Amino acid sequence: MILYKTPSTAWSDSAVVQTRMVFNSSSPVPSERLVLSAIQTLLSARLTNLIHSVKVLNFTYEKISDTSYAVNFTLRISNISMSKNPDVRNDTYTQVENIINNALNTLLNDAGAEPFEPQGSFFMSSGNQVNGDMDYYFQDGDNKTPAAFLNELTPVYSSAGSAVVQSRMVFNSSSPVPSESLVLNTMRKFQTPPMQLTSH
Repeated sequence: MILYKTPSTAWSDSAVVQTRMVFNSSSPVPSERLVLSAIQTLLSARLTNLIHSVKVLNFTYEKISDTSYAVNFTLRISNISMSKNPDVRNDTYTQVENIINNALNTLLNDAGAEPFEPQGSFFMSSGNQVNGDMDYYFQDGDNKTPAAFLNELTPVYSSAGSAVVQSRMVFNSSSPVPSESLVLNTMRKFQTPPMQLTSH
């Protein structure tokens, strides 16, 4: 809902837009918990990058099928002016659409990537109220996607990295234990490449 003050030529207050992003994939959809966590991570890091006084009011997850899901955002823009002349009001709608699309790219896309765009949008006003809806559709192989968001959904095991593992092997025997030097020298024979061995 948009409420406008009434100066002589325009109303100016705020705009509220509902956006729906539908993802179709050949693989099973991610869980609601994973999707919402990925969005929250990006918002925590990027909200301060938004311009035009854009605020994310809420976001939700919707499972459509085993291979399709949607993410819904509600965004609010402050200080949007709308002409009293309905013949030029489409200029305001275009401005709102561009601001919201830029905000979503800022939050969900990689820096410098080609921006994704809505496949459909609809705005209407009645008196001093404006409602807006924007729809996005993505599928495997698309060149314009919310890449940062999709990367957040990538399983941890697919990322390059390293791991440190400590193991402890305890040997119980009825005979006397071998010496430390004998044990370490025996282990070195099986190392490729050689590693630094220590005892505790």
